[in-house]
Amino acid sequence: MLRRIGQWFLARRLPGGPNQWSPDWLASAGVDPRSPAVVVPDQLAAALRCASLLSDSLAAVPPSVFEPLPTGGQDRVTASDAARAIRRTAYSDWETLLLQCALHGNGFARILRNDRNGPHALSAIPCRLVTVALDTEGRVWYEIVEDEQTGTAAEIISARDMVHVKYRCLDSALIGVGPLKAAAASISGAVQSFQLRESLHRNLSQAGLAFSTDMELNADQMQQLREAVDKQTKGLRAGGSIVLSHGLKMDRGGGGAIKATDSELLESLRFSVEEVCRIFGVPPSMVGMAQESSYSTAAEERRSFVNSTLRPWARRIADELGRKLLAEEERSRGLTVAYDFSAELLGEGNERAEALSKLVNSGVYSPNEARNLLGLADVPGGEELRAPVNVYPLSAWSGYGPPEPAPDETERAVFIRAANIAVERAFDEEPAPGDTEEATDEPQEAAGAHDED
Repeated sequence: MLRRIGQWFLARRLPGGPNQWSPDWLASAGVDPRSPAVVVPDQLAAALRCASLLSDSLAAVPPSVFEPLPTGGQDRVTASDAARAIRRTAYSDWETLLLQCALHGNGFARILRNDRNGPHALSAIPCRLVTVALDTEGRVWYEIVEDEQTGTAAEIISARDMVHVKYRCLDSALIGVGPLKAAAASISGAVQSFQLRESLHRNLSQAGLAFSTDMELNADQMQQLREAVDKQTKGLRAGGSIVLSHGLKMDRGGGGAIKATDSELLESLRFSVEEVCRIFGVPPSMVGMAQESSYSTAAEERRSFVNSTLRPWARRIADELGRKLLAEEERSRGLTVAYDFSAELLGEGNERAEALSKLVNSGVYSPNEARNLLGLADVPGGEELRAPVNVYPLSAWSGYGPPEPAPDETERAVFIRAANIAVERAFDEEPAPGDTEEATDEPQEAAGAHDED
């Protein structure tokens, strides 16, 4: 079977399958290594930074395997093959998998198996080395081509042994489309702005510089003069001195217009960076545009980034990992793969300390759970939950409500009767033992002092 699939790949045809899944179509998504390189604007600093923020943030907080508890909530599982495989996967493999998905829409990682045929670890594969296709029976296969740079051997892998994280499946369920390619119409303006800036830097010369003379110059002489001036003032030599002769006069007349053009270019570049941030869902302050951002707004933008951008990405990745790493018996027990962003949402420094203090004192977290979030070990007695002494359950107030009004009783009469009941209850309550002793000691001390007088 594998030999027939390999022959099909080499023959570049897909018998019995739709043409939209052929390698030629897949080349347009940038995942077929045999096709010419697809030019995508992933070299833009803003795009690379946004993709790096997504990949680094998710790689720094690996997912976990959770099991639902009968009493509610869920518990972290550490003894399953899937949990161990996630822990064994290196940070560089997580980063490569997620960065490839953020830039090109497809992230690939091969599942390494243990002796029990369960998952052992993940090994990321660059998407340029992978081609996806269907066989005649509708099964998904992945062809990996040989690559000397990474030491990757040519191989054909089934979908069971490949983690394939897709960003957006716009035209096919087999291949994802990256954010930059999905928003190609919007990103084209940013690409042109950055290309214009690069061209200006490459051809940099004295802006608005013009020469005049009373002599009549032919085309060759004007070209020689232009080359001599460019040689002295262009590129890294910009700002050099020019020596004029034969009646040449220099004029800087167009400088103001050029400066206005430069200002418009800078504004266009700034808008292009914001456009890239919108495409990736990253706040501009996180890519270095902090002109209108303060510490408080930056903290809120960070939480918004976690909730609105990282969580959908995390759900997409966790679903793929759950399908490929968890066994059927584990899924039937309710085991899932998920990311936990509780520590990231608590903030940093004093903000995190204040949030943890409120959660512990209100009985939501135990002291040990709060210490674990900070990377600290448990302490004796730290597993007990705390609760404020001035908070009571509603059932304890069942006898303290207002009395039912009697027939023909006015509202004022009901209020007075409720106040009298409250006073009677206050006097009927027995004092605590400590309060009784203090109450009896004070008169005795006072009496003894009176006798001495």
